Amino acid sequence: MASALLLTLCLATLQAQAPPYTLEDLEQRALAAHPALAVAAAESQAIKRAAEQAGALPNPAVGYQGEDIRSGAPTYGGQHGLFMEQVIPLGGKLHVRRDALLQQGRASEAAVDVARQRVRAGVRAAYARVLVAVERVRVAESLEAALDESVQTSRQLYNIGMADRPDLLEVEAESARAALGARTARADREAAWTALGAAVGDPALPRRELEGAIADLPQLADHATAWQTAEKENPQLVEASRLVDAADASIAVERGITSPDLLLRGGAMYDRARETSDAQANGWQGRAEVGMSVPLWNRNRAGIASAQAQSEAARSRARAVSLDLQRRFDETYASYSTSADAVRTYRDEILPRADQAYKLTLERYRVMSASYVQVLIARRTLVDATAAYVDALGQAWRQAVALQTGLAGEP
Repeated sequence: MASALLLTLCLATLQAQAPPYTLEDLEQRALAAHPALAVAAAESQAIKRAAEQAGALPNPAVGYQGEDIRSGAPTYGGQHGLFMEQVIPLGGKLHVRRDALLQQGRASEAAVDVARQRVRAGVRAAYARVLVAVERVRVAESLEAALDESVQTSRQLYNIGMADRPDLLEVEAESARAALGARTARADREAAWTALGAAVGDPALPRRELEGAIADLPQLADHATAWQTAEKENPQLVEASRLVDAADASIAVERGITSPDLLLRGGAMYDRARETSDAQANGWQGRAEVGMSVPLWNRNRAGIASAQAQSEAARSRARAVSLDLQRRFDETYASYSTSADAVRTYRDEILPRADQAYKLTLERYRVMSASYVQVLIARRTLVDATAAYVDALGQAWRQAVALQTGLAGEP
């Protein structure tokens, strides 16, 4: 037991001495290890390899061929030989198919960028969540310690007859409430660390300090400039645009299906037939065939119409992605502005006044001009205002991260 405790203390000491995590460091860890990126990269690689294969000629067919095979004497042995058959697609079919898959490959590259965008956004959101959770723990533990002291003071005052029983019960209830709030805050902090480890791709991420302060909100440009940046750099729009190109390329593939294919067939056969029983066999004979498929019955009209409909759907989807992105951006930016304004109001107006009111009430209590319950009320007002301030900070951080990473309005 003693050795385990010593090991725990040593690990805690080493973690405390380790440098704090930076957001950039955690993002790089996630980009190097997150499985979502490995999945997207593997899918993109599969499409690229399929594009390479699409340009290859179909394999030839080889086989045995026999004619005029009859039983009986060798005079009637028939013809025996080998043949090879090769289909050569015409009309640029192979090139068109390869181009269509290459277009899909370009879209898959954008999908990798989208996955990278989501991983980075997840790390930043989890990072901000830990900062908020740490601040909540600090506030909750500070209140818990202050109320523990208040309980001791109230009990002393009650014992000497300077405080009533209801006042003592009120203080004890507030203390129990503060202890519960501190436990809840610590559990939330642990959950936030777990979420950060999952976002980084390392569930066993050691606990350390985080660089940065929750009060330092990310600085955003004005609405118009921020939207131009988000629209220009958003990989979701790039992916939607490239999917349109891939859908257009599939039309050419469907049209090329009816293009004729050249059929080449050739071989050599040994003719064992003889004119007489003592004559020599006719021997080897060559054979060649050239043919071409004719799109007589199947012109693939339905396939072409289907590809055209898919192309139009891809265009409409790209427009929908753009409109939805702008809608979510506008809503999130408005919410961020509201949250940032709330942060400034709490920081510059509400908290200073609540703190001053608490101090003045405490001074009045010390000179017996106010009851301790009034002190508790003033302290509760200050604590509630501080909690609301931290909530506003957390909300502003989440919205700022969404705006910076181009995922505004997404869950």
